[in-house]
Amino acid sequence: MALDELKAIVRPPQRPSEVGDFAAWREIESKIGLILPSDYKGFVFTYGTGLFARFYRIYNPFSLSKFMALHPSIQRTCAGIGEIKRAWPAQVPYAIYPSVPGLLPWGNDENGNDYYWLTN
Repeated sequence: MALDELKAIVRPPQRPSEVGDFAAWREIESKIGLILPSDYKGFVFTYGTGLFARFYRIYNPFSLSKFMALHPSIQRTCAGIGEIKRAWPAQVPYAIYPSVPGLLPWGNDENGNDYYWLTN
């Protein structure tokens, strides 16, 4: 679903919080060594930090919360999925960030599911 379609369904806040700016995006991309998807950046600019639809956490590079901020969440989630991959390799058929291609977490939900991009 395109961001414009999503905005038609879920009205964005008038003042999204912790959206950063273009220079800050370049800094976070440099820090993680990847160019992040433009639709993800658009989502953060549009909706900011918060629990989307009272269910989904979309990690935000500019959040002050360690549970919502992208970089700490990448570190925490990749460590956890790395442990699972070592114990049960067949359960995680992909490499994990910082490997490229590798799984890079971008969010989670209230049921404990994690969401990933497969980097390239």
